[in-house]
Amino acid sequence: HFLMEYQSGHVTVEGDPDQEAEDAAWVPLRDLLRQLAYPNERRIVSIALDLLYRKG
Repeated sequence: HFLMEYQSGHVTVEGDPDQEAEDAAWVPLRDLLRQLAYPNERRIVSIALDLLYRKG
């Protein structure tokens, strides 16, 4: 999992050394939790969102 900021271009799964990825896409943070299939993925995103938007 990677947290990146979009600058330009597109992202693909070509060259995935383990051939585990089925798809790759830039997804707005507000939409991400709804698109993830696994609880652990949602947990990781929730932690990232907390870190990004932590007040204080």
